[in-house]
Amino acid sequence: ISGRGSILPALTRSYTATTSTAQREVVLKAHDPSKSYDVIVIGGGHAGSEAATASARTGARTLLLTQKVSTLGELSCNPSIGGIGKGHLVREIDALNGVMGDVADASGIHFRMLNRRKGPAVRGPRAQMDRDLYKDNMQHLLLNGDWMGMENLSVLEASAEDLLLEEGEGIETLTPFSEPGSDDISSSSNSGEASRLEKAKASSSAKANADDRRARIRGVVAIDSATNERIEIESSTVVLTTGTFLRGVLMIGHERYSGGRHLRDSEEVEPPSVGLALTLERFGFPLGRLKTGTPARLDGRTIDWDACNIQ
Repeated sequence: ISGRGSILPALTRSYTATTSTAQREVVLKAHDPSKSYDVIVIGGGHAGSEAATASARTGARTLLLTQKVSTLGELSCNPSIGGIGKGHLVREIDALNGVMGDVADASGIHFRMLNRRKGPAVRGPRAQMDRDLYKDNMQHLLLNGDWMGMENLSVLEASAEDLLLEEGEGIETLTPFSEPGSDDISSSSNSGEASRLEKAKASSSAKANADDRRARIRGVVAIDSATNERIEIESSTVVLTTGTFLRGVLMIGHERYSGGRHLRDSEEVEPPSVGLALTLERFGFPLGRLKTGTPARLDGRTIDWDACNIQ
């Protein structure tokens, strides 16, 4: 799946790991009330794992918040990486030194190039994963502090409830934008380009956000899973990778109830993140809900495997 040589030689298909006591201690020791972070990443799925590892590798003090450390790297529903629609994304992540491709190479049980008979533009690499192995390998990478800059990454088992914000008249913008200078515009010989830069400057300026977003991020409010206590963690940068958890709803037939997702092989539901959604809504961010679908499971005992072709 990865387009380059693996940078994770220690990840092999014979490696097996669980959320052991040793890993649990790593998580519980991660949060120091007096410590602040350069970056906080909320959510430990695909996007969160990439954001946390990328941040830690730059030398930034990074905290990854996840409701359950045992679900870090969990492959929900469909245990495949890549495909016709997403194979190029995996390659792009890999080109940027991401970890998904390498972990997939170490955890795959079936690799295939789709649409091989057609042109290169519509071909897509896809790998079917061993769900347990993929999750174990990703956890091993995230929780093993001496790997490739991971010493800068801490992991905390907690549920993010809200954002800590500095608000008031003295704060002009939610995010410090870098604005194109007048020299950049005047030096452009193309009037169309100059107009585009002028519009970019206007849309990224502090004035554009002053009316609705007089706030600046200063951290996260979370509920510690170990102590069930409300904690405040300070950081100047927060990355939201909440997936299906942001005011999530689960639907089975006509039944509908709040939740982020069902735990695998369990009736237990991971709770949604409602506080974050309310804060984003208060500042005028449009919120929507995308539908995901869980594929049906086939009972292997009912399949005539001799009639199938081996790929």
